[in-house]
Amino acid sequence: MKKRSVAISFLLMVFFFASCSEDETITTDNDLATTWLLYEQGYSPGGEYITNVVPNDPPQTMVFYSDSTFASNIAGLSELKFYSMKGNVISIYKTDPSVPATDPTQLIQNYSFKSEGSDLKLYYQFCVEGCHMAFRRLEFCNLLN
Repeated sequence: MKKRSVAISFLLMVFFFASCSEDETITTDNDLATTWLLYEQGYSPGGEYITNVVPNDPPQTMVFYSDSTFASNIAGLSELKFYSMKGNVISIYKTDPSVPATDPTQLIQNYSFKSEGSDLKLYYQFCVEGCHMAFRRLEFCNLLN
């Protein structure tokens, strides 16, 4: 009986490690749907590009849900509640974008994005220098690293 428990535990561990792929590419809303931890911000005040590490205490996160809703505790994003994704652009809104809006300020943020492994970089739409926020996917796989 003890050998069976050890074998089952071993198989579960192999399954979890095998499912932690570093080659995850975001192509659909379902790929995006998870919690993301902000770990880096980059900007240029007109000179060289500056990258700052964001402390993870307290954690600054954003959550994309598969039903196109959004939540965040990051300053400037916390009042936004919905998102849409088209190509490599993520748009984040105050109100449901599927309902025709009479107020054009409901679209608050547009970001182009790149994904690499468990990282997601959002690039500000009107920042010529490439200003960005970098996030790491929070899930079981990150607990192993």
